[in-house]
Amino acid sequence: MGLSLMKRQTQGYFQHIAIVESDSQLSYIMQEYSQDAGCAMAEVFEEGLSFQNSRIAEFDLVVLDWSLKGPTSAVALYNRLRSRPALQSIPVIVVSGFVDRRDFRLFDEFPLTRLVEKPFTSGVFIEAIDSLEREKSWLKKHESNLLTLIQAGEGRTSQGLHKILRCIQQSPHPRPLLFVMGKLLAKEKLWEESQFLFQTVLHEDPDNILAINELGKSLHMQGHHAAALRLLERAQIYSPDNVKRLCEIGELHLQTLDADSAERSFHAALRIDPSLLRAKAGAQLAHSVAAYLRSREDESAFPHSFASLMNTLGITKVRNGHLGEGIDHYQSALMFIRNNDERAKVMFNMGLGYLRHQQSEKALFWFVRSAKTGGKLFLKAHQYVQAMSTRVILTEEGLRVTSSSRQKEGSRQKNKKRLDERSSAMLEVIQDHPNDPLFEAYEDSYRAVDLLFEVEEEGFN
Repeated sequence: MGLSLMKRQTQGYFQHIAIVESDSQLSYIMQEYSQDAGCAMAEVFEEGLSFQNSRIAEFDLVVLDWSLKGPTSAVALYNRLRSRPALQSIPVIVVSGFVDRRDFRLFDEFPLTRLVEKPFTSGVFIEAIDSLEREKSWLKKHESNLLTLIQAGEGRTSQGLHKILRCIQQSPHPRPLLFVMGKLLAKEKLWEESQFLFQTVLHEDPDNILAINELGKSLHMQGHHAAALRLLERAQIYSPDNVKRLCEIGELHLQTLDADSAERSFHAALRIDPSLLRAKAGAQLAHSVAAYLRSREDESAFPHSFASLMNTLGITKVRNGHLGEGIDHYQSALMFIRNNDERAKVMFNMGLGYLRHQQSEKALFWFVRSAKTGGKLFLKAHQYVQAMSTRVILTEEGLRVTSSSRQKEGSRQKNKKRLDERSSAMLEVIQDHPNDPLFEAYEDSYRAVDLLFEVEEEGFN
């Protein structure tokens, strides 16, 4: 098995390969095969965590053993690769000692994946690489063509969508193009057009897992929660290992305040990937919602939307003196609230929480985020930003309170400019890292001060 039976005559398209393999003998063989395939460098990772902590985006190809040992399973790693936009286009070769197609139905949902059964020769390995190289090159070209058609307006009419669909169906790789098409339509927020496209596909191919999944996601974004849930759960029966879909199903259950079903979905995702932050946050929110609903006998007094309930729970935690728990709760809720008006209210309440506990820079940080997110329709946050900007001086030691009447106009304008620059810098960092609790990064360098600013008793819910 270790002998090279075939060598490429030319340099390969994939030059930097990651081999995630806990069997040292097999990893050595695959390094040899990679050289036979014309790859310049192959890095070996004996377990998933070290691979996860590497610069994954720099690899041209990932070779993943499905029987990988260690706390992070191969199915969890594959889900992470396919759920992150920056990593979705990295080709993957999965090697497995026993191949039952029912165990690998997850691969039907994503492009650029090949399954190779152990033991395999150098020729089989190179053949898989060649196949992925052709698909990646072909997909890159046609993705650009699809994007051009959408931006030219072809994706906004039924006639144009039929034209695009014919191109997809006549291609040698229709499934990957369907995946790409769903991604492009979502990026342009063409939800109704996406719904039309995938309903057309399902009319001709009722069991198309990609179309079922993409149609479910599109309906979710349009607010058709019940219909979306039926489709996503149908897709989950066919392919049960997709953690991103499990979290989306959990989110839909949260939106309808079905806490028990939500908790089951998030825990199913955590059984596949125990470190998945979105699933952890969702499970904790579902637990909190279930406890709250059980404690209330009068159902007419319940907040009847998920966002309102999240604000109610967060306000209660902060008022009871549990700022850390309240902020953690708000942060988790933001992972599952998509409407900008509702997100702005959650961010505003975070600002109020910090202000109540005399942590002024963090308060300003979240008021700025709330103002930017809510826009002109949420003036309350703008008022707080304006008031704080005129009453606070930004110094090297942190924020300092000043009386507006004692501050000269020129100094006040200069200070406001510095605060605006700081706010813009904060927002740029947030946009680069949308899921991180970034306000904690400022904790050590800026001390909390009392703004002498009256905190309103009522938050938004």
